[in-house]
Amino acid sequence: MVSNITNNCGHWSDHYLTIPYVDGGRDTAIGLDCWGLVRDVLHQHFNLPLLNDFGSIHADDKPNMTSAYHKTKPSFAECKPKAGAIIAGFKGALLIHVGVVIETNGLHVLHTSTRHGMSKCSVRHFNRLFSQVKYYAYKSN
Repeated sequence: MVSNITNNCGHWSDHYLTIPYVDGGRDTAIGLDCWGLVRDVLHQHFNLPLLNDFGSIHADDKPNMTSAYHKTKPSFAECKPKAGAIIAGFKGALLIHVGVVIETNGLHVLHTSTRHGMSKCSVRHFNRLFSQVKYYAYKSN
């Protein structure tokens, strides 16, 4: 079940826009990095189990981010863009960035980065940022 609860401020995802970027961040009260955001959104709003932390991997450590991606990938199936999918941006074989696809007047990507902080953009815009983009949906048992 997907949480589409809104409040007086709008879509549930708007709450995340106030959360600062923190490298290795896994706590919404302190800050999140891109993987911390994906973990929290999928758990809180798409009722998935809390995914592996990988908090010791820094945003600039693309080889270890890619290794963590390969460890997590078996729990997911590649899919077309849809709400609740992880979107992964690559440069060659290296994982560069992740976000989560959300439905808010069309499909958008909720993501955070050191340069721009928390933001929402169109799926199309996110796709243009990377040489390759893949989408993953959690495999339910």
